[in-house]
Amino acid sequence: MDFLHEENLCGQNILRITSRGSAIIAELLRLSANIPDIFLPCPPSLNGSDNTKEHMRYNEVLFDFQYLRAPEEYERKIYDNSALVDLDQDFQENYQEILERFYKLFESIWKYQTDFSKYVDDVVNGKY
Repeated sequence: MDFLHEENLCGQNILRITSRGSAIIAELLRLSANIPDIFLPCPPSLNGSDNTKEHMRYNEVLFDFQYLRAPEEYERKIYDNSALVDLDQDFQENYQEILERFYKLFESIWKYQTDFSKYVDDVVNGKY
């Protein structure tokens, strides 16, 4: 039977995984070309520009990986200050759509890796 025949489960599974991988790469390229400036480092040459002002505006609600060490501390910092709560909500309203797209991309990469690993295990264990 042909490897890509519709009744060949092994071929159909790798075809599905490959297709999903191509979709992930396409979305990664689309998103990488449209990253809002607020998520990029602000070069010193832009001091005083609108880009710098926006960075400064959201600086108190955007955190680096230090957040992962003490998330409760950072969350408390925001929720104990009503101005920061408003700023956080404003940030979410302005950037929620792009953040959701990145989240879905990372989630699909994780799922791809999981499915690919299962496929390899199935091949090694003689399922096909």
